[in-house]
Amino acid sequence: MLGVLSVSMLTSNTLVFAADEAPLNEETQVPETEAPPETQPPETQAPETETPPETQPPETHAPETEAPPETQPSETQPSETQPAETQPSETPVPETQPSETDSEKSETEKGQNKTDIMDGSDDARKAAESEGIKNSPYATNSELIAHQHIVSVQPTAKDFRFKKVEGSRAILKSGCRVYEEKNTSSRIVGKASARSLVYILADENSDFVYIESGECRGFVKKDDLLTGDIAEFILSRDGALQNVDAMVSLSKNAATTYTKTSVYEVVVSKDYAIIKKDADIYDDIDKENASVVGTISKNGLAYILKDAGKMYFVESANVRGFIEKDAVVTGGYADIKVSQQSEDSFSQAQEKISPENNKACYYTITSVKEADDGYAARNSIVNFALQFVGNPYVWGGTSLTNGADCSGFVQSVYASFGYDLPRVACDQAEYGTQIPVSEAEPGDLIFYAKEGYVYHVSMYIGNGQVVQAYSTKAGIITSDIGPNSVWATKIL
Repeated sequence: MLGVLSVSMLTSNTLVFAADEAPLNEETQVPETEAPPETQPPETQAPETETPPETQPPETHAPETEAPPETQPSETQPSETQPAETQPSETPVPETQPSETDSEKSETEKGQNKTDIMDGSDDARKAAESEGIKNSPYATNSELIAHQHIVSVQPTAKDFRFKKVEGSRAILKSGCRVYEEKNTSSRIVGKASARSLVYILADENSDFVYIESGECRGFVKKDDLLTGDIAEFILSRDGALQNVDAMVSLSKNAATTYTKTSVYEVVVSKDYAIIKKDADIYDDIDKENASVVGTISKNGLAYILKDAGKMYFVESANVRGFIEKDAVVTGGYADIKVSQQSEDSFSQAQEKISPENNKACYYTITSVKEADDGYAARNSIVNFALQFVGNPYVWGGTSLTNGADCSGFVQSVYASFGYDLPRVACDQAEYGTQIPVSEAEPGDLIFYAKEGYVYHVSMYIGNGQVVQAYSTKAGIITSDIGPNSVWATKIL
């Protein structure tokens, strides 16, 4: 279950994606010496002044996107490369290839004109995509798909359990607050009554950093933190600092599951409870106002995670909730009973409400079982990728902060988790297990093709949404999947 995310969504159903091919031939470099003359026409003066080819080709690759028009005079759009970013109202706003230039006038007929504001017209990318289409052995997407090995696979089981990780230590300044979402207008879930020790779990480079401190999990403003050498010096000088004061319980805090990771011990020793009579497991201590999340039969086995007064908070199979104390036998008798036969021989609870819909699931984040590594890894990689939303798109780039194109973005994200993906989308499309787009899970890659050529890639984040390096104008964004998707690949 993905945690609650607060990101800006672009949800057009008709996205037209940018090609990701980095300039690999001489054509993209020779025009670089001729680019200055192009600055003389009025329409290209603004972009040339903004990114002069002589001063910053390594950083922005601007010359690479501007140069190709000289090699493609027949297009009559040499000034469209960068002006599209400063003049979004212009009608020729092709995104990925010369063939779209010819068809851009019929965008309305295709139903794609709604995404003009997201198009980054870039002749270098169009030329690269056009070249790819020309050299593709397949004439259509159907022919391309027919030559792939696309299979259905068993989906990763959703796991509510947390995984222990190493978090960076930081200090939250006295009086500062912890928020439920990435904005100060959201609910306050914690407060530092004095300098408090926190652990950074995600979004370390964002304006709002996701932290954990004792029973409090949520977002803090980056400026409210002391980090790095300063934090370590204070901690070594002053010793242990107190935790943040939690103002909302974990089970009622939407930020609790933003990542299913923790710096604390999340797997605890087993405290057995043998069921004396058929019993219900509830999602609230007040059973009169509670829902039954599971049932367990006489002589069944549950594990006590927390003493909740008149009830125990237990886990049995994947059912977590409150059970009346007089319904169970604990202590030495339960230990002896289990020691006389294997745990597997005991029946466990039957689920009535799934963990993701069980409001009591995170009364505590501890469990008697380890988290499923695959599911935890998917959550981690998606949350890592999302922290770069809003950063620039740079054709041929691979920097998550300074700019990347679509394939450079997913390559660098996966490289941060130890995976070595090919550089461009058409090669990445053959890496991993190919599956139908409809079966994509968070962290899977989705590929897009036109006329038999794969030209774009995005990362699926769940609920029909992707994160992607989209275009020069839009940068790295989240959106719906969009058209032209042909298959997904499973890497995790």
